[in-house]
Amino acid sequence: MTQVDSEIFRSNLMGKTFKQIIKSKWLTMVAVAEKMWVSHPSVINVLNGKKQASDTFFTRVANAIELSVEERKDIFKQIDRKEYEHRYGEKINEYSDSEIAMLNTIPEEVKIAFMNGDKLDSHDISLIVDFIQYRKKKDKE
Repeated sequence: MTQVDSEIFRSNLMGKTFKQIIKSKWLTMVAVAEKMWVSHPSVINVLNGKKQASDTFFTRVANAIELSVEERKDIFKQIDRKEYEHRYGEKINEYSDSEIAMLNTIPEEVKIAFMNGDKLDSHDISLIVDFIQYRKKKDKE
């Protein structure tokens, strides 16, 4: 079995994702196509995975269904992660803004000491434990 080309994989994921959002908003693909000024068969074929489309096309879909810029970015990030995992067989190790803020509360010398296996005081240990517990919780979601 050959691995599906990542562009086809990406387009199919985008299509499924936007199709679900369109259904959740009680819109029809015909209405979306009209807002995009394209034929409804082309929208239907792309969203059903029968035809491949570019990110530009999916941006137009997002605009037609009135997603905010943040919602669109979140969808594209999610698809980027899935495509990366498909292509390379591993997940992107990316920290969210709240995780970065949490990491920034841990002094650099504590991070280095932790990585070197040096002895840490109870406050430093609690900062690291809090971060690890937070990551475990996020990984389960």
